Amino acid sequence: MDNGSILDPIEQFLAQAEKRLRGQLSPEKLASTLAEAHEHLTCRAEELTAGGLAPDAAAATAVASFGKPREWAREILVSEHMTPYLRVANNISIGGFTLFLLATPLAIPALAIVERDQFAPIIALIAGAALAFAVANLGALVARRCAAKTLIGVVAAAAVVSYLVIGLSANPLAKILMQRRIVAQAQDSIRTDVNLLQQGIQVYGASTLPAKVPNSLKITGGFLAPVARTHPASMKALSGGSTEAVATEELAAQRWRDFGAVRLAECRMGLVDLQNRPVTHMNTLQVFSTFQGDDFDSAIAQQAVYWVLIQGAFCLALCFISAQLGRLIHRVHTTLRAQRKMSRSLFS
Repeated sequence: MDNGSILDPIEQFLAQAEKRLRGQLSPEKLASTLAEAHEHLTCRAEELTAGGLAPDAAAATAVASFGKPREWAREILVSEHMTPYLRVANNISIGGFTLFLLATPLAIPALAIVERDQFAPIIALIAGAALAFAVANLGALVARRCAAKTLIGVVAAAAVVSYLVIGLSANPLAKILMQRRIVAQAQDSIRTDVNLLQQGIQVYGASTLPAKVPNSLKITGGFLAPVARTHPASMKALSGGSTEAVATEELAAQRWRDFGAVRLAECRMGLVDLQNRPVTHMNTLQVFSTFQGDDFDSAIAQQAVYWVLIQGAFCLALCFISAQLGRLIHRVHTTLRAQRKMSRSLFS
């Protein structure tokens, strides 16, 4: 190989840098970046040559001041926001932002499947929303940019989804919750009757009247006794009560002996039936299958949209602040690196 085919240090630097930048920047941007770098390197080499260095040594020193081609190319990509991990961080930020805003419409199906006194789905939803909020801001901080146009589009989409989902689910959900309250009230009423029936059977179990009747079995105008039914009671009848007042204690005692065990068995079966009712075990698909054309509640839907817009504006502002903070941290870090590189070149 002859000496004419060997590239000088500047050409070698630019050739290696071009390999790392090709495909990452547009052809126009790549050409202008390399041309600018070539101009800076050439000017620096000429200054060093004028200072007394040989041309080859001057070119090598000028290249050394730029650092390694890999590091210089990375800095160019960082300045253009083209580093892969920055794109990933930006996408994570957008994804976290989206999940955070969708927490509002997702809360409706979560509420629809919550069992009585079980708040685990709601707690999980709140924790997930908080995590998505943190991820959105952390991603903006790392990416050093706030994808404002995309995030504004996400806000608009979340507002539309919230309007439709919450508007459709408001009335059916209210019906479901009302049914659950009715079931809970029926369960409480039947449990009270179960306790009274157990107590009455125990008190009047003997053939003789008790010496002392508990106050819970005495009411104004008579004594508490089981209802004298000859056929099984419906759920509506059970929830209305399985005991009633009779005038004399003798009649009450006879009722307890004749009907007490039957009424107790009915109440226990009624509790089991209430626990297995579908209304307390509806999943999301069952909830949405109950929607009707007149179930849309525009007032509640509009309130949900306002809430989503407030959430979106707040999170968008914090993402912007996080992005600016990330830029500041990067700028400070880059300045410190440049200063260290300059100090090394001065003493080398």
